[in-house]
Formats: sequence, C-alpha cells, structure tokens
Amino acid sequence: MKHKRRRYIIDTRLQVRYALLFVIISLISNLVAVAAFNSLAIKQLDTLLWSTHISISSTDELVRPVFIFVNAANFIVVAVLLLLTGFLMIKKTTGPLIRMSRDIKKITDGDLTTSVVLRQKDDFKDVAQELNTMTGQLRVRFADLKERYSRISGPIQQLGNKAVSKEDSVKTYDAILREIEGLESELGRLEK
Repeated sequence: MKHKRRRYIIDTRLQVRYALLFVIISLISNLVAVAAFNSLAIKQLDTLLWSTHISISSTDELVRPVFIFVNAANFIVVAVLLLLTGFLMIKKTTGPLIRMSRDIKKITDGDLTTSVVLRQKDDFKDVAQELNTMTGQLRVRFADLKERYSRISGPIQQLGNKAVSKEDSVKTYDAILREIEGLESELGRLEK
C-alpha cells in the first residue's frame, strides 16, 4: 500500500494563485514605470530641445529627477497593491482557521458530535474532512468501549450476588477477565 504525503495546511492552488497575483502586479507596475519614465523623459528632452537656454551639462542631470520620481511612485503603488493582496490572503485563510479552531476546541472538550464545518469557498476543506473522519472514528471507539463496559458491569454485579453457584462464578470471572484484557488492549491502542 502506497502512502502519499498529503499537504493539508499548505494548499498549493492557493499559493500559486497568490504568487501569480504578486508576479502580475510586479510586472504590470514595472511596465507602467518604464512607460512613464520614457514618456516623461521624452517630454523633458523635447522641452529642452525647444528651449533657448540649456543649463545642463549631461543628460544625467536631465533624466535623474524623472527617474527618481517614476521609481518612487512605482514603489509606493506596488507596495500598496502588495499590502492589499497580502491582507486579502490573510483574511481568506484566517477565517477558516478560526472556525476550525473553535470546532476543534469543542471536540477537545469531549463533544464528539461536533463536526468541523467550513463555508463553500473556504480553504482547508481537506483538513476539516480529516478532522470529521477522526471524530467519527473516536465516536465509534468510545461507543464500543461503553458497550464492552456494560457487558462487564452486569456479570460483576452477579458475582457480588451470593446466589450464583461456584461453577457459574468461575465462568463469569473468566469471561470478565477476557473482556478486561480486550479493553486494556483497546485502550493501549488509543494511547498510541
């Protein structure tokens, strides 16, 4: 039986979606910055060509202020867009995690009837499904333990009763020991 490693907390589709968004925002902003720089530089050069007085010694003096302005504006726009995208990403992942945490706390407190429920578009549905499967299995195991306990408690009460014959007492005692050994092995598996 092959076991594949599952990625529950890290949803690769979510990561790819946001990584692509960051790349697209960066590319678009760089294209806008280059276009703005070229446009402003050409405008500055045209103004300089038609002016009668040239007071610069190199094109660096002419282009540097435009270059600094365009890149500073680009940096601010990209930073704001990336902060908004990061905020949206955090908001999208935090809600399901908070709801899952609330339901897990109920399960931890012993309410095995609780199911981890997420909304239609929430991420982490795989984790919620696995938690629900685990809760269902725990519910079945505890029901089995309760049923086994009831099978033992009746014969123990009979043993306490003096009306049972010695031969019946030995048989009942042996049956109780077998049940107790079975319960011990089941509890041992639960502890692992």
